[in-house]
Amino acid sequence: DGGTSETPPWYPHVNRISSLTIGEGVTRIGDYAFMLCSFVTKVVIPESVTSMGDWAFWHCQSLKRITFPDRMVRFGEWAFYENESLQSVCIPEGVTTIPSSAFARCHKLTDVTIPDGVTVIETGAFPSYLDMAVVTCLAVIPPELGKDNFGLPAKILYVPAGSVEVYRKNAVWREAFETIAALP
Repeated sequence: DGGTSETPPWYPHVNRISSLTIGEGVTRIGDYAFMLCSFVTKVVIPESVTSMGDWAFWHCQSLKRITFPDRMVRFGEWAFYENESLQSVCIPEGVTTIPSSAFARCHKLTDVTIPDGVTVIETGAFPSYLDMAVVTCLAVIPPELGKDNFGLPAKILYVPAGSVEVYRKNAVWREAFETIAALP
């Protein structure tokens, strides 16, 4: 982590690791920490973790779901790049920025929940060429945040009931999603 050239002790065994449990008390998952753990299907992250570095879970292509701790406030660029099996992501409440390419090349990502605290969705944060089934925004996200960040066209965008018309009237959101509906 932090730009060191040290290799994690588990790196020679990445092809034999199927699950990861990060110990309570760890506060940060470092840059490149679990890259190339291609056979990992389960990750347990304790509540003590508040941030995750760049490329932390790059190419963990067997991981279908990941649950972030409620206290997490940041994850790095390219954090889940090429996680080809990842299907569902619920961004924690404390995260304000979804960084560049965080979920790029996650071909099976179909369900994304974005909390109301998100103020920045960087370019390419999500795959740009797949049909996301459901994106749930828990608050009004300005149209400029959605431009170039979601697969086009995605199926459904769920938004707060009072903001449905705001989204439907905006060309960026109309082009990005087939249906814009109130949160169920």
